[in-house]
Amino acid sequence: PYSQFLNKMLYAREGAKGIIDRTFADLPWQIRLVVDGHEVEVPE
Repeated sequence: PYSQFLNKMLYAREGAKGIIDRTFADLPWQIRLVVDGHEVEVPE
């Protein structure tokens, strides 16, 4: 019983991770860094 519960939790975690990875894959990852009012170039 305990191992079945643990397996279900592991499968749920991996499934959720896959959904989140696919959801955020297409977002533009543009980051602006501003220090003391001056924008700093961030290398890719």
